[in-house]
Amino acid sequence: RLDEAKTILDESNLELEPFYRVWIEEVQMGFMSVRNRYEALIKEHNDNWKILMEVANRYAFNRYYEEAIQIYERTFEVAPKPRYTDMLACITYLYRSTNQYDKAIDTCHRELTLLKEEWNITKGELVDEIKQNIEELKQNR
Repeated sequence: RLDEAKTILDESNLELEPFYRVWIEEVQMGFMSVRNRYEALIKEHNDNWKILMEVANRYAFNRYYEEAIQIYERTFEVAPKPRYTDMLACITYLYRSTNQYDKAIDTCHRELTLLKEEWNITKGELVDEIKQNIEELKQNR
């Protein structure tokens, strides 16, 4: 079905098309074979938060956590306001996965700040979930 995907990309005008092409190659040849292509995407689309997010996800999936965190941070910087919390949630998860609990807690606080300042959200299920996450991280320190 990868050939079909390439055909669809040839016929479309998708914003994420450059990423999808590299991802298809990754599926065919492996991450290390296309890592330089992902790096080129990062440089070429350094202000496109959607492409950066997808590339960061591939780095995280392939266990290049520190690199993924850097790309998620860049994604967060360039995303239009009001921003989603997804990038920060991914960073928190990666810090948690690598036992960097203090950094994970700091990132959770950044999520709460984002919700308050950009969405005027200070209560509710998402806020409660982040606060619960902070408490769990504190217990793991």
